[in-house]
Amino acid sequence: MTATELKIPISCRVYPDLKSEIEEEAQDEGLTTSMYLEKILQNRHESQVEDEDETDFVNVYQFEVEIDELKAELESLQEDYIKLEKLNQKLESKNQSLEESTKWLRLLDFDENEAQSLENMLEQLQPEYPGKANSQLVLACLHAALKNEDSIFFIHTPSGYFE
Repeated sequence: MTATELKIPISCRVYPDLKSEIEEEAQDEGLTTSMYLEKILQNRHESQVEDEDETDFVNVYQFEVEIDELKAELESLQEDYIKLEKLNQKLESKNQSLEESTKWLRLLDFDENEAQSLENMLEQLQPEYPGKANSQLVLACLHAALKNEDSIFFIHTPSGYFE
């Protein structure tokens, strides 16, 4: 718009209260009612942008809140994961220890009666050799049997002796 262009009138009907508000706002800004309404109409698109910016700000704020909540949840899940990893390592270690301690039993391939007989014999040996593991007692007994080779083939089993 240039200064040489002529302005044309626009008119509309409004409620008396709205007209009074517009006149007061114009007077507060030091403008005539006509100049004030022209300014409002010229800046009508800018107010939409401001509204969009305000909406964007609200959306950004909501996203930041969600991000903070997700970060807190992720941190909690990471802590839980670390606890589970430590627990898993302990369980794997215990499992490996159990596998190692029972490895010799699997090698012997005992049936249920023979395993029970072995447990009874080990229980009888425990008071004589306190603090010794069952695997140590079995190895010591086998070692002693090997030293006494003459009677090694006379073995007591639940079904009796055999040669």
